[in-house]
Amino acid sequence: MFKATWVGNVRALLAENNMTVAEAARLLGTSKQYLTTILGDSEPQSTKEQVIEGLSLLLHAHPSRLYSPRPAVDESEPLGGYTGRPLPDMPTRAVEQVVLAERHFLGGDYRGSLAVLTHLLALHGDDLQPMALAQAKLLAGKSACLLGQADLAQKFLRFAQRTLQKRVAARPQKYLLLCLECYRYLAIAAHLEQDYDQAMKMHRRAIFLAVKYRACQEDMDIKWETLGHNMLRTATKQGSLAKLVAAAHEVEFLAAQVSNSALAERAELTREFARFAVARAEGRAGAEISLPMPIAVRDPVVILQCGLARWAKDEDLRTFLEALSSESENEDLHLVLYWLRCLATRTVSKTLPPVTATFKPLRHLLKICLAKSEEREEALFAWQETLLELKASREIPLYFFIFVVGLDKFADDLKEHNKKVLAAVLARALASYIA
Repeated sequence: MFKATWVGNVRALLAENNMTVAEAARLLGTSKQYLTTILGDSEPQSTKEQVIEGLSLLLHAHPSRLYSPRPAVDESEPLGGYTGRPLPDMPTRAVEQVVLAERHFLGGDYRGSLAVLTHLLALHGDDLQPMALAQAKLLAGKSACLLGQADLAQKFLRFAQRTLQKRVAARPQKYLLLCLECYRYLAIAAHLEQDYDQAMKMHRRAIFLAVKYRACQEDMDIKWETLGHNMLRTATKQGSLAKLVAAAHEVEFLAAQVSNSALAERAELTREFARFAVARAEGRAGAEISLPMPIAVRDPVVILQCGLARWAKDEDLRTFLEALSSESENEDLHLVLYWLRCLATRTVSKTLPPVTATFKPLRHLLKICLAKSEEREEALFAWQETLLELKASREIPLYFFIFVVGLDKFADDLKEHNKKVLAAVLARALASYIA
């Protein structure tokens, strides 16, 4: 049973990394035949332990993860939608049903919102005016998207986008923001399918539309920053330095068009951290790359990257932290500032603040960077888990940065064979990122 679970997990992780058994064997310094034997029924003993240990590092997986059954996906209950049966407490009028759906959505009950809306569309869709129908489908698409149903979301959102786009030219004050909302959620749906090129197309269309009709909207500063932020986050997940650099240049051009210095700053800092992380992964110190001090940006991810770069270059983090305001109510930002203060003072309190969903892959950050001698084995495994999660979430610049931090931190704890395996893994990831 344990052997079958282990083999299944290894093969699943190989597939998730787009890695064949032959390539894994090459990176491990063994033959495809030998690794196939280990993954099969027979269990050779000569160098099996070394290969299995190396395989764990190759896949960034704690050995216990490889022996743990993967959670089963429960598909018995539909995520939402109209089943043809009357829904409890459902009002009869279409307008009341829309209000009910909006209440469900604003309360975070996306399943309930989608159920009400599909009930509405099934019974009253043919009677709704085009704009009422478009807005109902927009809300249904948003609900489906937030439930992870990308295909269903796209069907609703494409209809809404086509209808709204036709109205924008005539009445941009009324329909522009709704159309931008369509593009935003179409990009999120593409993210769910890991189609980041398609998501980028949606961002570019939204930006083109927003720039074209910017004179018709007031208070667009927050929208520009959101549009630029979304584009840069998608570019990060595309897994290509060239694409990230290109997106950063596009956002900087947008910032110049709309006179938004915070947007330009965000683009520069995101690009330069990626270049810095690559430089360190290539064995260069990255000293020639300088991340300017954030002036207007208070995005937690950007602040973390700026702080980590300064920490890695042995710069004074305290000066950096003193220049940042911590008055924000953003819990992600407070977590980041706490982490950076710990790095600055090399101390960690016994009670750590909770890790938010945004930074879940980095929950072991301090353990990796500041582990004491008696904690090193646990910290080494935490390092591998962090790399696995960063890679799965496609935070590639942070993945490179934490990879190099761990290689330096655990150099004395790794066997020579395993150092070679990790060096090969890093080289493979770099070659893909800078191709």
